[in-house]
Amino acid sequence: EVAGLPQWLRIRLADYDALPAAAAPRAVYELAYGGGTAYYVKAGCCDQLDPRIDARGVLICHPSGGFTGRGDGKCPTALPHVADRREVWRHR
Repeated sequence: EVAGLPQWLRIRLADYDALPAAAAPRAVYELAYGGGTAYYVKAGCCDQLDPRIDARGVLICHPSGGFTGRGDGKCPTALPHVADRREVWRHR
């Protein structure tokens, strides 16, 4: 269900849907961040950084992924526990 998601994210999800599974992210999660909402994109494969993006579509940081699995080291806060994230999209 993409209703209620920002327009930029709905467009991006449609782009992700068009990708083959090997090239697409695994999932996108909505989470609380800085008194608002952010989105976390879990990359599909191979040492890619996983972006955290604010509600306007601006990249905040990469909290995970990459060669170390620990992201880019630029995130001001850790990711919330899995139970505190809401999956909004998964590649089919």
